[in-house]
Amino acid sequence: MTESGGHTLALAVKPDKLKLGPTGDPILSVGSAGDIRHITRIGDPVGSYYGYQVVGVYQTMDQIKAAPKDLLVGAGGARPGDLQFKDVNGDGQITQLDRTTLGNYMPDFTYGITNKFRYANFDLSIFVQGVEGREILNLTQRHLFNGEANFNSYAAYRDRWVSPEQPGNGKIPRGDSNSGLHGFNMRPSSFQVEDGSYVRLRNVTLGYEFPIKGLSKKARVYATGTNLFIWSNYLGFNPEVQQQGTVFVSPDAGGVVRARKFADMFGGDIAIVDKRRPEAGKSEVMALIGDVEGKHAILVDDIVDSGGTLCSAAKAIMDAGALSVRAYITHGVLSGEACQKVERSVLEELVVTDSIINRCPKNCKKTRQVSVAPLLGEAIRRVSNEESVSSLFS
Repeated sequence: MTESGGHTLALAVKPDKLKLGPTGDPILSVGSAGDIRHITRIGDPVGSYYGYQVVGVYQTMDQIKAAPKDLLVGAGGARPGDLQFKDVNGDGQITQLDRTTLGNYMPDFTYGITNKFRYANFDLSIFVQGVEGREILNLTQRHLFNGEANFNSYAAYRDRWVSPEQPGNGKIPRGDSNSGLHGFNMRPSSFQVEDGSYVRLRNVTLGYEFPIKGLSKKARVYATGTNLFIWSNYLGFNPEVQQQGTVFVSPDAGGVVRARKFADMFGGDIAIVDKRRPEAGKSEVMALIGDVEGKHAILVDDIVDSGGTLCSAAKAIMDAGALSVRAYITHGVLSGEACQKVERSVLEELVVTDSIINRCPKNCKKTRQVSVAPLLGEAIRRVSNEESVSSLFS
């Protein structure tokens, strides 16, 4: 940090690279869709993004025939409008062996500058803060650039490849939501890695001092603005998105107090799923209040019955860019095909108590039941000994 007069400049530089253990084996991190997204290995920053390097967008079948064959696409092979990936190892085909590091969330440096100005009785302070050389793996693109958005999409989606007559800007592939796993174009790649550098006008304060009759001291009034503006090329809402944060989600407005309790207890954030029916006979529309992008989401509720609303809420959360979604619910009624719905959903896990007998078949691997017997036993013991039980349930 350097300081001169009313100006303060602070710089923080990225530390040197670390080394792994004696074997040097890389550490791979698997996402909720089963794909590898991060790698930690000797010579690269910890948790580097890992995937395929994009060369461009195929415009014609002749380009596809002349390029290395992509063995990871489905039946019929690549089509015009698909992403072209780099043959990193030069073997003439695109396989998992062509994955490489694509950047990392650690910035090259962060900085901040504070200025204070004074004229007559007025004072003005400005705080600008920024980050340079950081990349963000924007997994929201898997949905919003693939025609899967429930509501609005990125404006840049209009520049996608549509047809040879409408080739777009040559950077965004065709929508491919029907081929599964967000489409073959949405495998982890440099297409989803964005520049996370930014400059933020963090704080501006304008004040005025005036004397008070009969007193030796002055009074001061001021107005403060926080996070007034940001300059960034990142497509998402906030380039300061946490890559590994946790957010507790209430499935409706009535459960906000419950979600906030967990958030306070574990130091996480909070979000709310807003459910509404646009008109009679129409299915529920899910809107998300809060930021889940780049975070692990935990849905908390008191009861789950058919599971339809829960699974829809989980999908809305993943559509908003969450890394994963789990649900912790007290009473698991799980009627009808609820267990099968959970199994087919984007939920990584559903945890319920045994207040209701578990009806899920043994092949439903995503549903886990925990016992309430220790809690009830302790409550009975305290009541018997005339001790307080409020702390057990607060």
